[in-house]
Amino acid sequence: MLERTALATGSLVREACRNGGFAEQTSGLAAGFTQANLVVLPLEWANDFHEFCRRNPKPCPLLDVTEPGNPVPAHVAGMADLRTDLPRYRIWRNGELTDEATRWLIANGYDELMGARPMARVIQEHIKKPLADEVLFGRLKSGGHVRVMVVTDEAGNSNLGFDYPDGPVTPRAEKLPEPRRAKKRRASPRRKPSSGSNGGSDTPPRRGGPTPKVPLVKV
Repeated sequence: MLERTALATGSLVREACRNGGFAEQTSGLAAGFTQANLVVLPLEWANDFHEFCRRNPKPCPLLDVTEPGNPVPAHVAGMADLRTDLPRYRIWRNGELTDEATRWLIANGYDELMGARPMARVIQEHIKKPLADEVLFGRLKSGGHVRVMVVTDEAGNSNLGFDYPDGPVTPRAEKLPEPRRAKKRRASPRRKPSSGSNGGSDTPPRRGGPTPKVPLVKV
């Protein structure tokens, strides 16, 4: 990463962002240059936001407006490209901040020599350990929701933080799996006993059984 003191002009800041050498907060950089926030909206909302800024020029001064599909703010920085010349993009979808924590994990959990091996340690140190304390003793003791986000301190250093949007809630009861029922075995069909004695039956006697008595005939 570049030293912040080396980024003395707006063009140097944009070049560092474009090359991937700077991805931090820009406060204090390029002294004497005007800094602004970028707002990208769907086309159907753009006119309403433009009118809002026009009626509130002090809190929301509008420096430039680009046409749909045009990434160059020609009025304030004709050589800039809004797609690549910003350090970070915060994307909100339906009021939810997305993707920022994911990009932070990718940047801090990847090493050129070791690949993604440091990722498990980063997640353990920055997410699991702090949340374990909240689950045992803090805001999540009675259950709840948490959002992982990126926070930046006064020095411009970024780290992971947590937001608890809905407050403590009662956790849902865990649904236990139903016990398996033992399958009934089918009983083997029983053989019907032969009727009558062996003398009057057509079925030959079983081997190993008693020898049938033969009546003696007097000649």
